[in-house]
Amino acid sequence: MEKLNRALLEKRQRQGVFHVVATFVGLVRVKKGFALYMNPNGDYIGTGYGYFGLHPVLLVLKTIEEVSLLPDPPCADDRNQR
Repeated sequence: MEKLNRALLEKRQRQGVFHVVATFVGLVRVKKGFALYMNPNGDYIGTGYGYFGLHPVLLVLKTIEEVSLLPDPPCADDRNQR
């Protein structure tokens, strides 16, 4: 997270538009036997992750690596107008 914060701080000090590019390392957890049900009132409830168990997967972020700032490439439309 420290690398990402440093990159964002550096971006604020530069002029122009930049893309923050990073590698996110972690896990994708999947619920075995995920099921989704609709209650009589029309609400959904599930056996998964998150709000009311509605999501079959959970992303677990462990680290952020290789953070860099890339300048915004010129748009193809901009090149045609020159």
